Amino acid sequence: MSKRRAADGWTRRFLPWLLLAAILLLCLCGAVFSWRGAVARTRSALRGDVAAQAVNFRDELNRQYAVLDGYSASFTAENIATREELLAKLTRCVENTEFRQVCFAYPDGTLFRNDGARASVSHRRYFRQGILGQRTVELLVNYNIDPLPRFGVAIPVEIDGQVAGVLLGLFSRGDFRVLFERSFSEQSGLFYLCDSSGKLLLGTTDSEAYLDTLGLSFEEGLTVEDPLAQADHLQGSTEETLAFLKSGTGGYSVYELRGERRYTTYEPLGVNDWFVVSVLPDSMIYRAVTGEMGLLMAILLTALVSVVVLFVALSVRDRRLAQAGAQRAAELQWQFEHDDLTGILSRAGFLLRMEERLPQLTAGAWCLVYFDIDKFKLINERFGYAKGNELLRLTAQDLQAIAEAEQGLCARNAADGFVLLIPHRQDLLDLFSVKQYREQRVVPMELYLHYGVYVIRDLSVPADRMIDCARMAQKTVKGSYLDYLAYYDDRIREQLLREQEIVSSMSGALERGEFVPYLQPQIDYATGRISGAEVLVRWLSPERGLIPPGEFIPVFERNGFITLLDENIWRQTCRLLRRWLDEGREVVPLSVNVSRTDLLRGNVAERLCRLLDDFSLPTRLLRVEVTESAYMDNPRLLIRELQALTDAGFVVEMDDFGSGYSSLNALKDLPVQVLKTDLKFLGETGVASRRERILSAIVALAHEMGMAVVAEGVETREQAAQLLALGCRQMQGYYFSRPVPTEEFERMLFGEEGGFVKA
Repeated sequence: MSKRRAADGWTRRFLPWLLLAAILLLCLCGAVFSWRGAVARTRSALRGDVAAQAVNFRDELNRQYAVLDGYSASFTAENIATREELLAKLTRCVENTEFRQVCFAYPDGTLFRNDGARASVSHRRYFRQGILGQRTVELLVNYNIDPLPRFGVAIPVEIDGQVAGVLLGLFSRGDFRVLFERSFSEQSGLFYLCDSSGKLLLGTTDSEAYLDTLGLSFEEGLTVEDPLAQADHLQGSTEETLAFLKSGTGGYSVYELRGERRYTTYEPLGVNDWFVVSVLPDSMIYRAVTGEMGLLMAILLTALVSVVVLFVALSVRDRRLAQAGAQRAAELQWQFEHDDLTGILSRAGFLLRMEERLPQLTAGAWCLVYFDIDKFKLINERFGYAKGNELLRLTAQDLQAIAEAEQGLCARNAADGFVLLIPHRQDLLDLFSVKQYREQRVVPMELYLHYGVYVIRDLSVPADRMIDCARMAQKTVKGSYLDYLAYYDDRIREQLLREQEIVSSMSGALERGEFVPYLQPQIDYATGRISGAEVLVRWLSPERGLIPPGEFIPVFERNGFITLLDENIWRQTCRLLRRWLDEGREVVPLSVNVSRTDLLRGNVAERLCRLLDDFSLPTRLLRVEVTESAYMDNPRLLIRELQALTDAGFVVEMDDFGSGYSSLNALKDLPVQVLKTDLKFLGETGVASRRERILSAIVALAHEMGMAVVAEGVETREQAAQLLALGCRQMQGYYFSRPVPTEEFERMLFGEEGGFVKA
């Protein structure tokens, strides 16, 4: 029994440390395998970088070909026949390019250099390939005219479709090295150019300096084998390296030189049989790997430290478990009831405190106040979240001071919304001091707060419901610059419920086709004939019947649904026009409304043109109405959109002209063809003679500017006669017809009266 107890004690004592040792071993193995994988990936990535730089060098050679191409295009049979003219052209080529010398070789192999030197080059490879119409670049050793090694870029010169010679641009070895180094300027390491036999043709400045440290130089006719022969240890053999080169596919080798590992790659250049050779010290690879492995090592180290801390904590858990649990529970309770950012109560904590205090309150003596900061999202976007958070903390401090002075409660409801429980008083606005929030306290802009108040008269109402009621009241004044405070009442509740019902059913109503076009005729009063119609939307609900536009249009304009509704009405209007044309009817143009939301979305002309194309309709049959008030919202945008509509061939009508404060300015700027003025804006107040003069002036001004005028709101014969006397023939109003369904409008337009309206 004692042995068994001793074994159990040993297990409890040492098992955690054995597990710790096993975890450490697994972490070390994982680190080793991860290191090896990172080394392999880094080598592959470096080789890919070298291949990309080789492409850059090939592009550089192609650019030199292109330079010679530009000059070869100017060669003619006449100017190559005259030696003086030929030498002059070669000299100009040298002056305007990077070539040290430029030569021209005739088909018989006779070559002239720009300085007049002459040689026979018929045995040269570049000449033979050039005569065959091929481009080439070649290292020229034992060059006839100049014994110094040169790199030559050669292209065939064609005259009248025949090869008339070879144009050769010569670089000194140093100049060609500049081209080579230019392509590898972004890479670290040593870079060489060699051919498939392993002969080294060129190296960067650092590369050749490195060979000097080995006692080697290019003048000795070096090969790839020469530096490899200096290696203390080579993975593979030089024969395998040369086999890589001869295969044309390239490869790599790793060797040790003077105690440091070297990583060498051989990448085909794609020019002749040349290769780019890169030599990178293994230390460079390990530095790259260390950067990649840094995060992993940090994670592993963190994991190891965490495991150690965990086992240490397990050794003392019995003594601290009860204390830590109690402390944690208290912290969680505090976090649950308080807002992390501001330190005041959260919504959850506020509701708990409210439920405790409600039985102690006197009905009608206390109220809930809800408010938020107008355009707070704009503050975050413009000044940054740090400034926004600072503003929230400052606001919370002010509210906490008010709540403590009133023996009430305050909380951050959500985002920038706050709620307070305080005694109800008549001077609530003075208590909150609206002006202090307009001061530039945190951000350089005026801040506006709007308050919703719910007076607690029924103590049985849940606290969260009271908050929602205060918030609903606040929505009725939010955005107003005159009213800052609203009390919740049944009227607000019914209004918000109606709006909520509209929003919840709008998408389904659109899909079911409950939004239909109604048409109100436009009359040429001089002839009594229908000259057009304005298309208006009506909502025919199976449950509620005909819903007035005044109930749903403002809601849709606020939530953006108006754009979908407008496009639906546009499409129904085009379908109606198409049907009339297919039936051989005499069609009148229909005017559709474009809301300010449509204009803010942009591309109205493009969308309407696409719609007309779908129904094969001309633009003259679909007119566009915009309200004058849209000009005040965004003049530049409205001008741009209306100009696009005009350019597309649409007739643009300005609705409600004269009802705003910028009518003449809008008339000056906007490309509109028709003014629609509502007689209601003149009203029944004021001097009758002045009303008539204003109307006469509008008609005269429009006619002077080449615009048509449509008078809306015509309700009596006397108004119609007066308008006709003033020169306004186009009219619209209840005197002629209310907006009617399409079937009734068709009877008016195509019926027995033949489009005439008796007035």
